[in-house]
Amino acid sequence: MTAPQILTASSACSALAAIGCAWRVYDQRLIALYPAFFSYLISQAILVSVSSLADTRSNFYAWLFIFAYPVSWVVYGLMVRELYNQIFKNFPGIAMFGRLSVYLAVALAGVIAVLSRAATSRVLTKTSAILIPLEVTGRNVVFGLALSIIVLLLLISRYPIQLHRNVLVNCVVFGAWLLAEATLMLAEHLTNLNRTVPLDVALMVFNIGCFAVWGFLLSPQGATRFIHIHHFSPKDERRLMGQLDSLNALGVRASRK
Repeated sequence: MTAPQILTASSACSALAAIGCAWRVYDQRLIALYPAFFSYLISQAILVSVSSLADTRSNFYAWLFIFAYPVSWVVYGLMVRELYNQIFKNFPGIAMFGRLSVYLAVALAGVIAVLSRAATSRVLTKTSAILIPLEVTGRNVVFGLALSIIVLLLLISRYPIQLHRNVLVNCVVFGAWLLAEATLMLAEHLTNLNRTVPLDVALMVFNIGCFAVWGFLLSPQGATRFIHIHHFSPKDERRLMGQLDSLNALGVRASRK
């Protein structure tokens, strides 16, 4: 098989894996609990399927990229927002800060894209004037959202927060997926888009792995089973919970202004 054929085959497998994972979420009646996650799975299945069948040199592919790519950013942001809301559902003030971090991450990504445009202008020579800033912006949006996930994981590991197994799985796997996509996009840009096919194949294989983990680990039981990342002493737990309560109260007051 040639490299383009391998990419087409891996993209088809990735789309099928996304559809299979979406079906499992539907079959397990988890859509109401994770609507943004379900939307992410459907959008991935559609985007990968259509883009793998289209000619990358055609105007159709270019316009698909221009319109569909920003939509995917919105879906990613909703996914991260959903994770913050689920993990801090008993702390609405902290959840508000989490949502704000998502908005700031996307805004900061736009600023970074403008600054990094000069740094990557020498290697990004094979795309049109419209696609270049769009790709750079997309890379930084994904990096920014991945940073939001990292902050979320740090908070989970630092405080005695009760969370469901499904939410933890979503947080870890989606964070890894965001980092992988952003890293591979950066690698494509720094190699003057000369290694696009093997890097895209690697991303498709990684996607398949993520969808398989989601499909295997997500369950109705995981939506009700609580997991403690660390066990704290009663004294430390009271102290840390006091810090969470104070931060939550600050967020509640800020949201009312």
